[in-house]
Amino acid sequence: MRDPQPIRLDGDFSFDALSPDGETMYLIEYTDPRDPGAYQVRSFDLAAGELDPQPILDSEESPDEMRGLPQTRATSNDERWEYTLYDGGGNHPFIHALDVVEGTTVCIDLPIHPEDTYGAELATSEDDASVELTSRKDDLLTVVDTATFEASEPDASAETEPASAEPAEPGMKVAGIAVGGLIIAALGAVAFRRRRRE
Repeated sequence: MRDPQPIRLDGDFSFDALSPDGETMYLIEYTDPRDPGAYQVRSFDLAAGELDPQPILDSEESPDEMRGLPQTRATSNDERWEYTLYDGGGNHPFIHALDVVEGTTVCIDLPIHPEDTYGAELATSEDDASVELTSRKDDLLTVVDTATFEASEPDASAETEPASAEPAEPGMKVAGIAVGGLIIAALGAVAFRRRRRE
């Protein structure tokens, strides 16, 4: 219930996330006033009141690759990871995965088109083993393995094939054909008799 203490920073920042222990605040710094999609992630030590001079970067990604507008977000059930979907600024869309405990980040490139990100939703599995991206039409677009940070397209054959479909026994097929033939023959005979009576 203490009075709030204002934080003044030089630049253009917005709040991104907070660590579970409440000691570190993560911010999005917009680095180019002419390009709203150019950004970098910064960490702020709340106890010391200091902004880390070094941005949080994915060691395997160029800083220029982290660009675009955020579309949606999901938080892991253990509250350690923040997954934010970006449209990629017209290039390849990606999920920005931020570890709010260790202060590290991973950019996960997605095998989708930028327009697929608009109106899409992210959701984590109950065990946090995967993150699913669904379209605005509720179609599953991508599944991300959170252990490897690899994104893959859903298995279309598994979705379309009925789970309960089982091959019929040969004898059952023959019997079905025979019964069907008898029914057709019986109906034909009834129709023939009706015509003769008329």
